[in-house]
Amino acid sequence: MEGDLPDRFVWREKLPIEYGSGTTILRKWLAEPADKRAFVRAKPAVLTRDGIRLRDPEQWHYYKIYRRLFGPPKPARSGAPFCVACRSRLGHPESRFCTTCGEWPANGGQA
Repeated sequence: MEGDLPDRFVWREKLPIEYGSGTTILRKWLAEPADKRAFVRAKPAVLTRDGIRLRDPEQWHYYKIYRRLFGPPKPARSGAPFCVACRSRLGHPESRFCTTCGEWPANGGQA
């Protein structure tokens, strides 16, 4: 964007999106002891029921919303590249990021 925007915008300090959007507070709320205990109880059930590997209470919170709106992630077709954490189809054969669950590397580290 250099040349298209003023330098004060192009070269300003950039912050991660969660700071600009104000969502950093969610991690604090979801780290409350009650949420942590609920996450620890739910984690094995979600893995068994949906085959989803959850990382933390924040991801569990978002997964509950996702599942309520869309149902469990659909497994990839046979032979298609899939995410090792949620079994969803990866958008590209060489993709390493899962757009469904955010796993990195989603392909298990395979190039």
